[in-house]
Amino acid sequence: MPLQRLLPNVDCDDAGAPTNPDSDFGLSGSWYNVDTGGQGFLIEVNPSDAQVFVGWYSYAVAGEGQGESGQRWFSAQAPYTVGSRTMELTVYSSTGGTFDSDDTTVATVAVGTATLTYTSCTAATFDYTFTAGEFAGQSGSIPLTRLGTPLSSCVDPPPA
Repeated sequence: MPLQRLLPNVDCDDAGAPTNPDSDFGLSGSWYNVDTGGQGFLIEVNPSDAQVFVGWYSYAVAGEGQGESGQRWFSAQAPYTVGSRTMELTVYSSTGGTFDSDDTTVATVAVGTATLTYTSCTAATFDYTFTAGEFAGQSGSIPLTRLGTPLSSCVDPPPA
């Protein structure tokens, strides 16, 4: 399966030489809520083109007992202001795909909004509101903890 980078490389140049990435890139990584097993976020904050991308894996309402048909994947993305620790995102739902195949047509539609706020290199909050789709009317706030060690480029924001 050929893969293509979604956002520009931040850690090294085209020749593979390491660079000194902006501290925003250090916010990238795997994040989860310690109270909701099997759910989480893969986040890339890319200061090279001032974009943030979020992969959010979760479940349907009461879906944890439904097996794979109860799983849900969302994505969220938007430009952001480099240096900001608060990012306003559009949430998308994609449906209609087939595993490792381009034989089907994937439909990606905006289903809500979210605000991702980093309070440190190891803690963040994801506030969401669904305006369409099966979760229309649902909203909430998810406290996030980084899974693993922060990247060395991460710098905690100054206290408010």
